[in-house]
Amino acid sequence: MAGLIRRNAAKFSSLLPRFPRQDTSGWPYYNCDNGAGAYHAMWRKAFPGGTAGRSIRTAANAADSFDATLYNIDGTESTDGVWNGGMTIAEGAGSSNADRYVSSYMDTSENVWYMLFTDTTTNPDTYYFSKVNEAGTVTAIGNAQLGNASFDGACYPSGTMGTLRRLGGDGSGNFGIYFVGTSGGNAAAAAPFRGAAVTIDVSDGSLSYANMMPDTFGGASYPTQYPRIGPTDNNIVAGVYQMWAGSTTRPQDASVAGGLANLTNGKAINQVNMGGTLNGMPWTNGYYLITERAATTYTFGTYYGTGVYGPTTVNVDELHAWVDEMAVYYGIL
Repeated sequence: MAGLIRRNAAKFSSLLPRFPRQDTSGWPYYNCDNGAGAYHAMWRKAFPGGTAGRSIRTAANAADSFDATLYNIDGTESTDGVWNGGMTIAEGAGSSNADRYVSSYMDTSENVWYMLFTDTTTNPDTYYFSKVNEAGTVTAIGNAQLGNASFDGACYPSGTMGTLRRLGGDGSGNFGIYFVGTSGGNAAAAAPFRGAAVTIDVSDGSLSYANMMPDTFGGASYPTQYPRIGPTDNNIVAGVYQMWAGSTTRPQDASVAGGLANLTNGKAINQVNMGGTLNGMPWTNGYYLITERAATTYTFGTYYGTGVYGPTTVNVDELHAWVDEMAVYYGIL
């Protein structure tokens, strides 16, 4: 056919990069095989430097619902401290003012679980930053009101925020979380939606802000939703968040939607195919894959659905390498 250009298959592969396999290096721990499913929940390895085989199950099926339960390897729930009966938002935050769970990070060097909550009754919202140990003792590190109302309403299933991560590595430095709903840094929600890189001081919970995306990015909407994976060594942040299907009855036949943002050159692509069962992607028969961090792993859970299928715990370095490969595939790296 005249004018038809045949693409170079070696340069433009039709196969999406293979998603990493399950990370079993921290196994065994209770429900590491995901046998109990993850309905509205996430299961993660608990306090690797403490009692062997323990895990934490976090459950949230609404913006203001949350509980965290610590299990022994035999499935017995811990009754120590705030773990007794399941840790609530108020217990975890160290304040009854907090009403939503935002994110968390398991620090394996300090052997504590850092947590971020928010009080949505203030204007703007107020973040509560805390940590809990295996014995169920909570330390309320501090709270700080956010810079403006554009940050309001962020919680576990929110698509505008990232996940809590430690900036200096395990046991070192402050914490950070991305937020894509501002025009840049501590500014109101508006185009060009360069987003905010929020820093949370590890000593007192105070907040500082910088642009997430460089000035070379300008978007009518977010560079990516759910910016919860990364940044990689190549400064790529990814969102992997939602089944791409007309029905959730057979999501294994569908694909997972996501996005990628290059924090260096300002290139970003949103609402693209991140893969499916053919490239090993995790999926859910509901919606919203939620991702949270530990020192060397990411854990996938579901906000709505009877469980996560495929890899639920993935090595940080391997997942970051996959994100970089996806960025090359879509032409932003």
